[in-house]
Amino acid sequence: MNRAKDRLIDRGGKRGGCRDVLRVAFPLVLSTSSWGLMHFVDRMFLSWYSNDALAAAVPGSVTNFVLVAFFLGTATYVNTFIAQYIGAGRPRQVGSVLWQGIYFSVFSGIFLLGVIPFAGHLFRLVGHDAAVQEMEVPYFRILCYGSGASILGSTLSCFFIGRGKTLTVMWVNITATAANLLLDYAWIFGNWGFPEAGIRGALRHGRRHGPTVCFIHDNGSSSVQQANLWHRERVEAESTAFSQAHAVRPAKRNSLHA
Repeated sequence: MNRAKDRLIDRGGKRGGCRDVLRVAFPLVLSTSSWGLMHFVDRMFLSWYSNDALAAAVPGSVTNFVLVAFFLGTATYVNTFIAQYIGAGRPRQVGSVLWQGIYFSVFSGIFLLGVIPFAGHLFRLVGHDAAVQEMEVPYFRILCYGSGASILGSTLSCFFIGRGKTLTVMWVNITATAANLLLDYAWIFGNWGFPEAGIRGALRHGRRHGPTVCFIHDNGSSSVQQANLWHRERVEAESTAFSQAHAVRPAKRNSLHA
């Protein structure tokens, strides 16, 4: 028992040990907790506003998540590839992976926009009360409008997480959550001079902007420039290799004819 304890303590301080795992993982735990807190307070405010608003928010958000989950899960694989390429000492591959994630996120957002016209038919099939449907449909539509940005934000966050810069993601998510809670209180109930928007107020201020902001948060725009630099270097290297390969072929043909 003591030997196992000593071995655990010894490994904890080494590279790749418990200390490194906690350094990377703990900020992500706090980031996820901040979003959980945001959703909890959102629902609490809506329950204070009206029971119908709360009844509409839950099925509206769950239905949206069912549609978003596939795209979100696929996009976050960018994190795995970035971490693998950084660990393998191949940073030139990172820019290409990140841009593929961005293209996929844009495609996902366009696809989810196409679901919006069918929102009314979808919730009528469920058979909820008319008062609830009046709130469900716009709530779901607003979520679909912002889903592309949400997926894109998660993709861009992977650029930091894959490089181990999880503190950046944590602070941006905490800041976004704090701003969301203040604006929720202002817009749902019409406080501090804001118009009373009810269930729409829980989404109107763009609460999903937080992960996107983290992409430009790390030392200004240096991270964006670094990703683009890696991407350009890789493209230039591939172009050079392609040109050299085609230059060798004619030389071989001439030697054969000679």
